[in-house]
Amino acid sequence: MMDLWQLPPEAEWWTFGFILAGLALVLGLGEVVRKKRGWSSEFSRKLVHIAVGILAAFTPAFFTVPLPPILLAMLFIIVNAIAIRSGLLPGIHAVDRTSYGTVYYPIAFLLLLVFFWYQEPVIISLSILVLALGDSSAAIVGESFRNPSYYRLTSDRKSIEGSIAMALVSFVVLLAGLMLSMDMEHIPLEYVIACAGVASVTATACEAISSRGLDNLTIPLSTAIVLSFFLLPQSSTNVYQLTIGVSFGIFIAVASLKAGLLTSSGSVATFLLAVVVFGIGGWQWTIPLVTFFVLSNLLSRTGSARKAELQTARERIEGRDHQQVFANGGIGGILALVSYWYPELNLYPVFVGSVAAVTADTWGTELGLLARGRTVRLSDWKSVTPGSNGGVSFVGFMAGLCGSAVIAASSSVWLDSGLLAWILLAGIAGSIVDSILGGTLQADFRCPVCGILTSQRVHCNNQPTVLMSGFAWLNNDGVNWVCAFTGAAVMGIVVL
Repeated sequence: MMDLWQLPPEAEWWTFGFILAGLALVLGLGEVVRKKRGWSSEFSRKLVHIAVGILAAFTPAFFTVPLPPILLAMLFIIVNAIAIRSGLLPGIHAVDRTSYGTVYYPIAFLLLLVFFWYQEPVIISLSILVLALGDSSAAIVGESFRNPSYYRLTSDRKSIEGSIAMALVSFVVLLAGLMLSMDMEHIPLEYVIACAGVASVTATACEAISSRGLDNLTIPLSTAIVLSFFLLPQSSTNVYQLTIGVSFGIFIAVASLKAGLLTSSGSVATFLLAVVVFGIGGWQWTIPLVTFFVLSNLLSRTGSARKAELQTARERIEGRDHQQVFANGGIGGILALVSYWYPELNLYPVFVGSVAAVTADTWGTELGLLARGRTVRLSDWKSVTPGSNGGVSFVGFMAGLCGSAVIAASSSVWLDSGLLAWILLAGIAGSIVDSILGGTLQADFRCPVCGILTSQRVHCNNQPTVLMSGFAWLNNDGVNWVCAFTGAAVMGIVVL
């Protein structure tokens, strides 16, 4: 890390000054031309987005050490944050919605510099070019169609035409960049095509699911991660498996969407999770997660008549969305990535512990809703209605134990038999922590129309609900993140 602060030759400080002046000129011209020509803020913003990205992409060719571009990134993080807060430079900031995209942009650039400057600088250049050209093409093409086919996965509206354009442009940019930077005499063309294809599809999925400018962070980082698998292979790297992971992820996502198990955003999140978990870990990591997903969704359809009576108090009644998918599988995906980068760590049992925890919690909730016996809140042992936050019943507890056992069994081929009992404990520990948080810190709202306690911020006729207890920012998804982390932490203490 000390090399990051190595001083450059004196001549490169002059280059730094010219680039800084050029960036300032681009920002200033964008604002002037927007006012003179009457361009929309969105159009001028994209032009600046492209110009800055192209300039940033060539910084590895301008400098011998990373300090100057690091300083540029840090400077623009501060400048853009101040500009957003004070309403300055509307030509480059989204003024019609709250967005910190122009802050995420230099943050992404900074992270790329830190992690890849001394390993493979071309990853920095290509990742930024995908953001500059691919992402911009999505917006420009989407706005150019008279009647685009819009869709909304999260809060931002996207267009199918724009997403297709991004995938194609990103693929061309990556393919051309890789062919120019790699020794094509010794590297098969299909290897390069696979790399460009996997990276462009992954980046497009990240753009589709991101909102409020977060795509300026997710696009370059996801592109860089995929490129690192192909350009910085380790002994455990299996690029064929990673490529197949894209097809597997698409199949799972589409099938689940058609079956009503996932919403549109949930299907994209599942695709990304499948690419990571299957592409990196293979069936060893995939089977426990698929077991959780399939069986939990089947259980959610058990006793539908009984659950319908309690459905108004539950947070969601449709298929799982992206927040739920990441809440249940995000820790697992992170562990898969860390395991790839640090293969000396024995993280597979930790991963299984996180999956066992969310399975125990989900099974306990789904079957606990059907319990006719007493349901209590663990924090004070008071009786509550089945389905209430933090509620636990004997049936639900035993269901959670069974769910944890199923996950242990699904991974037993790859685990030491002595760890299976610990997997059960990790699963139950996660579900207990989930119940305690659910009954104490998780937000509970009351509907002013029907008077029911609910986890939803709006209820009857989209009427805002009133916070009665807990923290408004802590919903069921946040508690599920903690649940998964607890299961992983228990196994981490055991094996690490």
